[in-house]
Amino acid sequence: LAFRVGGRVVRRAVSVGDAVKRGQEIASLDRRALQLAVNAASADVAALSSRRMNAATVLGRQSALLERETVAQSTFDEARTSHAAAVATVDEAVARLRKTREELDYGVLRADSDGIITRIDFEVEQVVAPNATVAEIVRPDALDFVFDAPDASARQLRNGDVFVVHEERGGKPITGEIRQIAAASDRVTRTRRVWIGFPLATGGMRLGSTMYAERPAAAISSPRVPITAVLEDAGVASVWVVDKDVLQPRSVTLGTRTDEDVEVLTGLNTGERVVIAGVHSVTAGQRIKSIGENAP
Repeated sequence: LAFRVGGRVVRRAVSVGDAVKRGQEIASLDRRALQLAVNAASADVAALSSRRMNAATVLGRQSALLERETVAQSTFDEARTSHAAAVATVDEAVARLRKTREELDYGVLRADSDGIITRIDFEVEQVVAPNATVAEIVRPDALDFVFDAPDASARQLRNGDVFVVHEERGGKPITGEIRQIAAASDRVTRTRRVWIGFPLATGGMRLGSTMYAERPAAAISSPRVPITAVLEDAGVASVWVVDKDVLQPRSVTLGTRTDEDVEVLTGLNTGERVVIAGVHSVTAGQRIKSIGENAP
C-alpha cells in the first residue's frame, strides 16, 4: 500500500497483525495543504465562471447588433472568440478542481481489500513520498506455500502438479497445486522457488507457519532424462541402461520434452542408471567404469 500523494503522516490507525476490512483507514497525511489547493481551485472556478458569463453577455449583445447591421462582423467574431476561450478556461479550472479534490481524498490511505497487516514502513510525523510503499496487507482468501527446490528437481515439476500440504504439528492436510515456478535458478543456491496455492478458508493455515508438502504417489510424474541420453532411429526411441557396469539398449516411450530433458513414460524403472553422454559411441555389452558410487 502507498499514498498517491506525498506529505507528513499525522495518524497511524493500524499495527502489524491487525485484521482490516476493505476501505478501512490505514494512515492519514496532513491534509491542510491539500485542502488549501482545493479552496484555491474552487475560487478559480468561481472567478472564471463570472468571466464566462460576462463573455456570454457581450456575445449576445454583439449578435443583436450584428442583426441590425450596426456592428462590424470582425467585432462580433472577436466577441465569439472571447466567449469560446472563457468556456474552455472554465472547463480547465473545473478539471483542476476535480483533481485537487481527488488528491485530498488520497491524503487518507485505505485498505484495498480485507486482509491482515504484515508490515508497516512509516512512523507518525514522517514525510513520505508519493507511491512509496508504506505498508503491506495479505489477503485472507488465499495463501501460498513457498519452497526452494533443487534445479534438477524443479525441472520435473509443472504448473498444476498436486501436493498435499500440512503443518509441522499436525492438522488437517490441504491439497494444493503449483501455480508458479521460478523461470531461473538462484545463482548461489542453484535452487528455484516454487509456489503452491491453496485456499486459506479450507484449513485455517496461519501466515508464516512452517509447512510440509509432499506429492501423492499417484501424482508423481514419469521420470525425465536429459535429451542427450535418448537415441531415436526411424521413430523408435531407446536409451543405454547400465546393468552391473554393462551397457544394454532399452526401448522407451517418450512423453513431453523440453530443450533440456524428455519424459520417459515406459521402459525405465526407478533406480536404474542410463548413459547421458556419448550415446552414439558405445555398443551393446560394452563394459564401463563408474566413477563414484552414485555416478550416472
